[in-house]
Amino acid sequence: MKCAGIDVSKDFLDLFVPQVGFQRFEYSEKGLEQLVALLDDQRVDLVVVEASGGLELEAVDRLYICDHTVFRLNPRAVRAFAESIGRLEKTDRVDAEVLCLFGPTAQATYPAYEPATAHIRRLKAMWTRRRQLVEMRADEQRRRRRADQGMADSFDAIIGVLSEHIDELEARMQALLKHDELRASADRLRSVPGVGKMTTIVLLAHLPELGKLGPKKIAKLVGVAPMADDSGRRKGHRHTRGGRQQVRNTLYMATLSAIRYNPFIAAFAERLDRKGKHHKVIRIACANKLIRLLNAMERDKLTWQQTQAAAA
Repeated sequence: MKCAGIDVSKDFLDLFVPQVGFQRFEYSEKGLEQLVALLDDQRVDLVVVEASGGLELEAVDRLYICDHTVFRLNPRAVRAFAESIGRLEKTDRVDAEVLCLFGPTAQATYPAYEPATAHIRRLKAMWTRRRQLVEMRADEQRRRRRADQGMADSFDAIIGVLSEHIDELEARMQALLKHDELRASADRLRSVPGVGKMTTIVLLAHLPELGKLGPKKIAKLVGVAPMADDSGRRKGHRHTRGGRQQVRNTLYMATLSAIRYNPFIAAFAERLDRKGKHHKVIRIACANKLIRLLNAMERDKLTWQQTQAAAA
């Protein structure tokens, strides 16, 4: 198996292939063509790229279209791997080589990259913009509480404009969920008591693996799977770590609602409470149960009502 690592920056694509060494290409149409031609010539089996806030998407999409297996990895995972092999320095050349060395581990650990559809990318972009506006509005609301009352009109005007834009984005996202590509999944997710409109949008935009992975893997990917901390005879406490922050945060809020209104999750939470479990443990366990439920529904293409009927 021949691997290649590509470090992506605004202007350059820095490539490392063991038999070739380090090569630098302009991040342009011509540079991408030269890069792909070299990979084809060297018969590279897989390419590892570090996620760079979306800057890498044009390159990984081109590689995918040209039938190269691509792994797009979290920078924290790449840095941890680099430190584990003693590569503490950080340059474009070093990063490209580390990504290349990470290839076999990536193939054994992570799913290969698959580009999101245009509708999913649009949904994700609108959600990201909505989150930014919500944060801006919260900042203005905090400033208003501390400011002189004579400035209230100024703050209220800005808060009003931000609220209008947030409402508009939410309406556009809801309209997008009615598209044929997204409608069936959106209807299934929203059929579950406790899962609202925003939770549905986050799951569709930021968790495309839903329904495609096993229950343990999906819980770990979200960050609600307790991790073992055992050594010898010592049995440590389980803790959740990592995961996709936006999905995890949104899932926690949905879980609080599900504990109140979803009979399946509510009964599970009550059983844990009777056993004397801490309230934080109960919430995490319920979040784990909820994402596994949603994953199974997406896998089997069943609504909440169909799931309940099958279990009855």
